Amino acid sequence: MEKTESAGSSEGPRDVTQTADRIVCGAFCVLGGYICYSSIIDLDAFSQAQLGSGAIPLLVGLLMIASSLAVLFQLRSRRLVSDDVEMPTKAEGLRALSLLALTILAAAMTPLVGLVVALGLFTLIELLVLEKRSLLLSASTAIILPVGLYCLFEVLLGVPMPKGLLGI
Repeated sequence: MEKTESAGSSEGPRDVTQTADRIVCGAFCVLGGYICYSSIIDLDAFSQAQLGSGAIPLLVGLLMIASSLAVLFQLRSRRLVSDDVEMPTKAEGLRALSLLALTILAAAMTPLVGLVVALGLFTLIELLVLEKRSLLLSASTAIILPVGLYCLFEVLLGVPMPKGLLGI
């Protein structure tokens, strides 16, 4: 027995989803191209035969282009097809909003307490409250991660991290 299409609809849900995926991938590819262009022209990615300030944005733009082209190729060859798209539950949506609010709070706290402290507090609260991890794991991760990033940027690379009013 053949499936009948609903009245007034010429495309099935899979076709609509793939069309939307193609549009998003195309926009993502264009955005990656703009980032590449901007990093080469405006940020001078290659200054005086060495990497300039636009090198990392250039790399990100190239990765955006490559990943969107890979997804477009998979869509074209029908290797990336999923019929069962599930909507997030209310608890998952609330968790995502909580994480967004926590991220905004950490960003807002950075000028006051500095990036190292804000990152440590963000990590502690995220692991303890949202991920429901143990206090020992949460506290140790909240100490090791910011200290590791501080050592990487301040000590090894000589790049200053944002300090807050407290000077930390």
